[in-house]
Amino acid sequence: MMTQKQISLANKHLSTEVFTIDSKFHNVELKFDYKIEIVGNGNVISMGDWTNCYLIEATIFNMNKFMELIAKESEFSETSLGRTLTYPIENKAHKFIKLLDPSNKCVKLEDFNFIFEKQEDMKNISESKKLRVPTRIVIQDIIEQLKKKKSGTFYLPSDDFYSFENFYTDFSVELTLKKTKKDVSPKLTGYYVPDEDVIEVLIIFNPENLEKHLYNITAELNDIITHELTHIKQSYSGELPKKDNQESNLKYYSQPHEIEAQYRGFKRLAKLQKKPFEEIVKNWFLTHKDIHGMDEKESNEVINKIISYK
Repeated sequence: MMTQKQISLANKHLSTEVFTIDSKFHNVELKFDYKIEIVGNGNVISMGDWTNCYLIEATIFNMNKFMELIAKESEFSETSLGRTLTYPIENKAHKFIKLLDPSNKCVKLEDFNFIFEKQEDMKNISESKKLRVPTRIVIQDIIEQLKKKKSGTFYLPSDDFYSFENFYTDFSVELTLKKTKKDVSPKLTGYYVPDEDVIEVLIIFNPENLEKHLYNITAELNDIITHELTHIKQSYSGELPKKDNQESNLKYYSQPHEIEAQYRGFKRLAKLQKKPFEEIVKNWFLTHKDIHGMDEKESNEVINKIISYK
């Protein structure tokens, strides 16, 4: 893989390149220009195996009316058109990166950015975008530590705090890894400590079957880290209460700040796994009864609030 310095040089060249798509989608004219930026690298499942991929973002502009109309969808990458455009953009980036790194086998489009003619339409510069890069970097560090298969408490990053441009504050992660001999799926939980700007993450795993569970661990971490980063955002915007409502599990999970955090975490997970958002939400409440502790009626009440969140 290229070093960060090499990636910066590659992006400098890419910033001068403008690519165009001029075709039809369901017999409707589709035309726009776009640029590509390499935003990092990460492990993804490709052809059934873990592969280290370059992660890219595409910035789309000069859109015709049809493209601009679809681009205003809040989750464009999950639309039929978004999925259709992913392959040609990844393919274009792969050909360019291959010139710089002949060993490269994988490029993954992380997200679309849009530049609209009207400033009020720039709705894709959203909270989810602010959370995306910190989520990715934190998960990479957690997985790297987990692969060492050592139990204990670890503090991330190694240089004290994570600091990201356009994020709300610096923060750190307290990662606790515990081993089990039981042949079961790993258990993960997360918690944000507002007074310390610390995200606590607990992973209980069996080192003998860790590899086969890495994909699911990574997926669940995307939910957990996005969820807790949302609480950081809420803390600095005055939306996070000083004390949670602990009268019942239903009241706890129904709190407005919890609904938003669950919504954003599950949205991230749905995008990663390319599954319908509603399916992701329902499946979590079905498979995590030991965490939320609610019956079916209470779970459905919270599920409906998450699905209808705007």
